[in-house]
Formats: sequence, C-alpha cells, structure tokens
Amino acid sequence: MPNQPVWKSYHVVTLVVAVATCLFTASLVGQLLSRFVWAFEPKSPDEQFVLQIAGTFFGLQIGGLVCFRYFLKWHGVGWREGFGLGKPIRMALLGFVACIAFLPVAWGLQNLMLWALPTMSKLLVDWGILKEAIKPELQSTVLAIQEKATPVWQSVALGILAVALAPVIEELMFRGILYRWIRDRGRPRLALWGSALLFGVIHFNLLALVPLTLFGALLAWLYQRSGNLLLPIFTHAFFNLINLLAIVYQEPLARWLESLT
Repeated sequence: MPNQPVWKSYHVVTLVVAVATCLFTASLVGQLLSRFVWAFEPKSPDEQFVLQIAGTFFGLQIGGLVCFRYFLKWHGVGWREGFGLGKPIRMALLGFVACIAFLPVAWGLQNLMLWALPTMSKLLVDWGILKEAIKPELQSTVLAIQEKATPVWQSVALGILAVALAPVIEELMFRGILYRWIRDRGRPRLALWGSALLFGVIHFNLLALVPLTLFGALLAWLYQRSGNLLLPIFTHAFFNLINLLAIVYQEPLARWLESLT
C-alpha cells in the first residue's frame, strides 16, 4: 500500500462517535418534526419507511461525509491523499472481476447457513442451551424488495441506497478508517478479520454473517494490495447491484434455468 497518513486514535474515536451521533440525531429530528411540526405520526409501514430512509440519508450519508471531511482536515490531507483515490476506470474493472469471483462463494455460504442455522440451533435446543430453534431470515432490505406489495419508489430508494450510497460510507469507515487504524498499530491480522467481523455483525443478520464477514476480509485485502479505496468501493457496489438484480428478477431467472434443464 502506498505511503498514507497514520490515523490518530483520538480522531478515530471522535469520528465513530460523530457518525453514530449524526445517524441518531437525524432519526430523532425526523420523528420530532413529523410529530410536532408537521402533525404527522407514521402509522403504516410505508410512512415509517419514509422517515427511515430520510434519517439514513441525512444522518449517515450527508452527515457521515461531513464527518469524514473534518477527519481528513484534522490530519492535514485531502480525499486522494487520505484514501489513495485514483484510476476510477481501472478500479471499476478490477472491482467487477473481484465481485464476480466472490459471488459464487457468497451464495454458496448463504445456502450453507440456511441449512446449518436451523440444524445447529435445534441441537442447542435439545441440549437446553436455547429455548427455541432459530429461524433464519433474509435481511430486511431484501425482504422489502422481494415483497410484491412494496411500492416501486421504495424499491428504487432502497436500490440507490444499497448500490450508490452505502458502499461509499461503509468502505470509508470499515476499510479506510478502522482497518488501517488497527493495521498501522502492528496488528494486520486483527485489522483484517476484526474489521471484517464487525462489517458482518453490523448488518444484523445471522444468515448473512459468514458470507459478509468473508466479503469484508476480501475488501480489506483488496485495499491493502491496491492502496486505493476505490477498489473495495466498486467491488462492494457491484456486489450489492448484482444481488439486487438477482432478487428483483428472481422469478424470471428461475424460469430461465428451468427451461435450460
């Protein structure tokens, strides 16, 4: 990885707290404005979705980018110097190749988890460790897109967040900040697997935990090898895009595969 600034621990902790505060504040302000200023109290899932999307967009995307800008300013560097941004076309092509190579692994692991979670949890119930077996569920975003009753505009909004916005913020935080911060303190393995595990856990889905953790490790490795944060950003974006298309066109794809067999 090219020579890049070492992040100061105090500033890293400040950044994490600031981003979390932005997300919480945006959600809280949205709730307060809707209830006391606009006299609007969300009652249906659609109305709650509007506030959730608005809170995520203003809090995590806009607020998060502002926090990252000040973080870089504290270290006296710009975006390119701080994260090695450059060669976008080359990074996009490499990111697409990396994504295509990892997708079969991710899908295979998710299917394995779909079988393993109920089996393992049933054993834990038999041993008296758990009270009831775990029923694996897909991520809420996936379920919302799969739901036929979901309005088109909601699916489009979720798609934009998943493909265009989330990869930028998540890669800045997990690979650009946390991975490098731990690695530069002489713990490269902890940096790779620790940031990857946190990346998997933060999605709050047992079914996706293992594939997303391995995906996080791949993204950290790509960043380490290239020194360019655009590579994991593009890989992440393509990964989300292809999974999104697979969800949206699940039935036509299934019919096409049946016709081949």
